[in-house]
Amino acid sequence: MNTTNHLILKHMTLVEYELNSVHGIRADQREDLRAEGYLALVKAAHSFDSGRGVQFKSYACAAIRHAMWRLVRKDYNQNTISLHNESDDGSFLIEQIADQTAPSPDDTVCLRETKEALLRIREKYVKKKSIVAGLDALLLKQEGFNSREIGELWGKSAQYVTATVSRTRKLLADDLRNLRAAA
Repeated sequence: MNTTNHLILKHMTLVEYELNSVHGIRADQREDLRAEGYLALVKAAHSFDSGRGVQFKSYACAAIRHAMWRLVRKDYNQNTISLHNESDDGSFLIEQIADQTAPSPDDTVCLRETKEALLRIREKYVKKKSIVAGLDALLLKQEGFNSREIGELWGKSAQYVTATVSRTRKLLADDLRNLRAAA
């Protein structure tokens, strides 16, 4: 089995994962989104370049999510769905579209530089555990985890994770201001 087919087979569950984040649509529209997700997964596997330093899972999730939301917008523009359908969780599709901040696959590749910078900064603060924790949380957030999920991984509350990230961001902003002032 070649690498492309292996990536597709190994990551097929990502389509269902991304599909479950879309609420307020009919069953037939769900099937269309599923099909679009599988097509995006295949395209992502064919275009993936492991030399760019991005995990395939991150790249594929972004491609699948982007394709699904593109179809939702297209269906809305053709008036085949209503953005005001209320889902089981009380949200509306229009709210989900407004909240979409998913990067395109190309943007995902650009996130690699941010990750590398965070890892370099982490080396600088290796002796300061709270800052390292905040940087680790930022890295996990970049991979798509939210504060609640990170808290579960660490055995801490979501508020602890949020506060740690806040303190770390403040410290990094202060360091940046000091570097600019010194230059």
